[in-house]
Amino acid sequence: MKPRRRNKASGAALLVALAMVLSLISVNPARAGEPDAAPCPGYREMYHQFVDGLVGNRLGFAVQHRGAFSTDVPGNSLGAFRRSFALCQPAIETDVRTTRDGQLVLFHDTNTGLALEQGFDPDTGQGPNPALSSVDYADLVTKKLLTKDRRPTEFEVPTLTQLLSTADVTQAATLMHLDVKEPDQAIRIARVIDDYETSHPDSHMTQRVALKIPINEFPRPSDWKSSLDRAGVKRTIMVIPMMNPGTAASLDTSGHAGLSIESLSAWAAAPAAEAPTVEVLVKDSSDVHEKHQESSPFGTYEAPHSRDPDNAENGTMAAMAFIVSSYGKPLGNFVPIPDRMLWENKTYSGYTVPNVGGDRRPFNVTDAFYNADGRCCYNLADKLSPSPYGQEKSDLRENIAWQSAMGVRIFTVDDSDSVHTYLSDQGVLDKKSVTNPQRQIEASRSWLYWQLLGMPIPNEQMVSLKAWRGGSSAIWQGQVCIFNWRDHPAWATSCLYNKQSGYSWEMEISVVDDHYMRIKNQLDQQCLMSKPDDLSYVYWTDDCNSPRSRWTRLPGDQYMDADGHFLTFSWQDRYSWGVPWAYLWLTDKQDNPWSHWSFDV
Repeated sequence: MKPRRRNKASGAALLVALAMVLSLISVNPARAGEPDAAPCPGYREMYHQFVDGLVGNRLGFAVQHRGAFSTDVPGNSLGAFRRSFALCQPAIETDVRTTRDGQLVLFHDTNTGLALEQGFDPDTGQGPNPALSSVDYADLVTKKLLTKDRRPTEFEVPTLTQLLSTADVTQAATLMHLDVKEPDQAIRIARVIDDYETSHPDSHMTQRVALKIPINEFPRPSDWKSSLDRAGVKRTIMVIPMMNPGTAASLDTSGHAGLSIESLSAWAAAPAAEAPTVEVLVKDSSDVHEKHQESSPFGTYEAPHSRDPDNAENGTMAAMAFIVSSYGKPLGNFVPIPDRMLWENKTYSGYTVPNVGGDRRPFNVTDAFYNADGRCCYNLADKLSPSPYGQEKSDLRENIAWQSAMGVRIFTVDDSDSVHTYLSDQGVLDKKSVTNPQRQIEASRSWLYWQLLGMPIPNEQMVSLKAWRGGSSAIWQGQVCIFNWRDHPAWATSCLYNKQSGYSWEMEISVVDDHYMRIKNQLDQQCLMSKPDDLSYVYWTDDCNSPRSRWTRLPGDQYMDADGHFLTFSWQDRYSWGVPWAYLWLTDKQDNPWSHWSFDV
C-alpha cells in the first residue's frame, strides 16, 4: 500500500497561532526598549528600607528565587545572581548546602543530576544523580550547570563566599536571603558573613544578607544571640525565622505545649534589625473563621474579614500569619510556580509528566514541579498534609491576591516581575525597594504571566512525534516521524518525507482530563486512536472525544492505550518513493525500543 499525497493545509490553525503570537508581541515590549529606567539604590538604602520602610504600611516586594535565570542562564548560578543585581531586584533567595568536604555552596536540590548531569533523565530517574552531600567540592566543579533543556553552560556551582564577593565587587543593592537547608549550619554561615565583613569592612555585608532559619532551631531571638556570642560573632546577623507545620510540631512536642506560638510571637516582636520579616507557611483560608469570596486575575479565593489572630483557629498557620501582622512585622511566604516548564525553550505544554509521589498517575506538565532530588514530578495537591496546624484543603499560594489578603508582603518567587506588576497595579508595591519594575516576558512560561494577561494556561502545542526518543537511523534516512493519513491507519517514515509528498508530521498534543494525552494531526484534524481487540493497526479518526483517543504517557516516552497496549512500529519492508515506511501497531512488550517516542517543536 502506498500513502496518498495530500496538499491541503490547515489555514484556520495557522491563523489562530498567528493571532496568539501577535497578541503576545503587543503586550510584551522588549525590556531593552523601556525608557527612563531608574538607577539602582545603594545597598545601604535597600537595607534601611527593608528594616524600617515597611513598618506601618501595606507595601511589599518579591524576592527572586534562584536569581534571574533564563533559557541560557541556569538558576543559582553567579550569572543568574549578577543579572538580578543588574536588574535592581530588591532581593534574591538561594539555598545553602554543604558538600562532603564541608564546602558551603549555593544549590537548590539535594541531588546533582538535574542541575549537573546530562546523562540523568528526570522523567525516568535513571542516570547519574549522586547526593550533593556525597560529592567533594573539587569534583563538583568539574561539572557545568545545565540549562532547562540539558545544555551545559559556562557556570559552575558557586560557593557562598563567591556570592558575597560578587555582590561586594559589583556594589549590588540587592539583598541576599540565604535559606539554610541543613541543621547546625546557621552559625557557621553567620561566621562566614561576619568574617567577610571583617576582612572587607567597607562591604557592610552583615546589612546585606539575611539567614532563613526554621524557628525550632532557635526558638527565641535570645537563643540566636547567645549562639552567635559563643561562636565569637559580635555583629548582628539578620534572621528570617520560618514557621511551618513541621517546625511547629517539633516545638510543641519538646515538652512545652504552646511553644510554637510563644516562639513565633517572640520573633515577631524582635527588632527589625534582627528579624526584618517572619515567614509562615500558610496555604489556604480553611482555618479562617470569618471570610468572604473575592475574585482576582489568579482566580477566586476566600479573603478574611480581618487579620485579627482571633479570626483563625488557634495554633494554626493562619492564626500565626495574623499574629505576625499584628506586630506590624512584614509577613513572608513562598509562591510556588510550576517549574517543569519555566524557561523551557522547547516543549512546555500539551503533555503529561510522571508523578513520583501522590497517586503515581501522570499529570499535566503545567502543574508540575521537580522533586528535591531532581526527579519529575509532583503537583501541589501531592504536598497537602492536614494536621492540627492547618486543614490544608487546597494550596492557594499561586494566587498573589489571596496571599496579599492574608497579609503577605514579602513574596519569595521565581517570577518576581509578575508579582511586582500585580503589586504595582494594586498600589502596594514598595517603590523605594523596586525602583525599576519590569514586566515578565512570555518565554519565562510563568503561570503568573499568563494569568495577569487574562490568558488561559496553554494546554496544547504543535510538535512532531519521533521514534526511538528522537534517535535516527541511516536505513530510515534519519529521524522517523508519525504522519497523517485521513481515515486510514497511522504510519511512520523519515521526517523528511513530507517535503516530497505533501503529507505532514505536524501534530497537536494536548492534555485531556489532567492525566491523558490526545494526539491530533493538523492537516485533517483527526486524532490517533486504537480499536479494541485490534493490535495490528492504529487509526486516524474524527472521534477525538473517544476514550480510545486518550493515551497515557509513561516515563521513557511510551504511549499506552485504553487496554494497556503500547504504541510501536517495526520494519515491514515497505517503501514509498524509495523511503522506508511502516504502519503503527500495538504491543504488549513495554521494553520494546521501537515503542519509545519523543516530541519536539
